[in-house]
Amino acid sequence: MSDLRRTAGLFGRTVTDRARYVVSKRRTGLGDCLVSLISAWWYAKQTGRTLVIDWRGSRYLTDPMQNAFPHFFEVPEEIDGVPVIADGRVADLKAEGPYYPPIWMPETLHLILNRSHDAYVQARDAADRLVRDGRDIDAQVVVFDTCMNMSCPDDGMCRRFLSCLRPVPSVCRAVAAFREARLGGSPAIGVHIRRGNGGDMMEHAKFWRNPKRAIAACVAYIDWVREYLGGDAVVFLCTDSRWAARQVDKRVPGLLMREKYFMSEGKGDLHSHLNPHREDLDVLVELLLLAHVDVLIRFPRDSFFSAYGRLMKPARASAPPDFLCFRRRRAAANETKGYGFDPDPAVDW
Repeated sequence: MSDLRRTAGLFGRTVTDRARYVVSKRRTGLGDCLVSLISAWWYAKQTGRTLVIDWRGSRYLTDPMQNAFPHFFEVPEEIDGVPVIADGRVADLKAEGPYYPPIWMPETLHLILNRSHDAYVQARDAADRLVRDGRDIDAQVVVFDTCMNMSCPDDGMCRRFLSCLRPVPSVCRAVAAFREARLGGSPAIGVHIRRGNGGDMMEHAKFWRNPKRAIAACVAYIDWVREYLGGDAVVFLCTDSRWAARQVDKRVPGLLMREKYFMSEGKGDLHSHLNPHREDLDVLVELLLLAHVDVLIRFPRDSFFSAYGRLMKPARASAPPDFLCFRRRRAAANETKGYGFDPDPAVDW
């Protein structure tokens, strides 16, 4: 009997056996949710568990008790051999336990756990170690509710996971229509700029200590890549910041952006508040479109939103030798300024 069939009893009133689960609970930005979900899936795959995708409490939806995953993706029965539960049955999970961490129980799975910063870091690091080690534990239900970017498997396994996801039909239609109307016929440069708009940027904050310098760096890379691909290359920008969009638009002729809702300046992350006009699928449309470009420019380089584009964009070619020289010159100049990190965008060819 398959794992998926064996789990069915735990979602009714009768428990038929001791099927085991990994629950991925996230309510943050879509990129973070996907990156963390990959790690949870990888742990489920290593330990023979069923993956439960619990995106309740998402700021993308008006109903906090609704699971956001089916809002964005068709619900699969399995992902690369791992049984999946991601529909309304998530709310009916009645597994007796034990649970890991032990703070969780059936009655609290729908809640958002508020921790101190130190407690959150401790829980995140413990979860990352568990996944990286591939170590199974006795708990029937393992709950991951922190950001899990440090325990993702290699890029090949990440691609296997992401290739199994099927966006809802309305998103597929929107992506196809935009590609055909705006990205067809000429080389396309995708640019993702995450500014945070006054939200907590955590490790990304250092990239914005000098906003003018940050925009100038992005534009320098756009200009170099566009000249290399040809002057007719389309530059498609995705950003969470109206200010960043305006700054790049002033400097890059013919900049292409989708019409979208922006938060007021300084009012926080775009995903922190729901678009008041509709439950918004724009975020997934833009995330997917970044995988349909010839060259992808990402700033800051480790933003989770652009991870899908980096992983799923077809590799067109290796970086041109002249580009590598350009990067080395910029890296040398940046080193003299004592940044202590590479403050330039990442570029995927």
